Amino acid sequence: MRFVYPNLVSEMQKRGLDYQDLADVLSISKYATYRRLRGFAGWKLRETIILSHYFGISDVAWLFHRDDTISQNF
Repeated sequence: MRFVYPNLVSEMQKRGLDYQDLADVLSISKYATYRRLRGFAGWKLRETIILSHYFGISDVAWLFHRDDTISQNF
């Protein structure tokens, strides 16, 4: 499966999180989370801040670095 946010997906994998876990943190649907991780929809500023705090990463730009050439399995 193709993800365009490799750093975010990596942090999820380190913690054993899936779409639903992120959806719960953000109070959005699993489908909305899926669309954001796949690059079909954009992240809202509020969501990026919530996730950077959740993962304990102060560099929001690093966490949400977009790489449209990447293909990873999740």
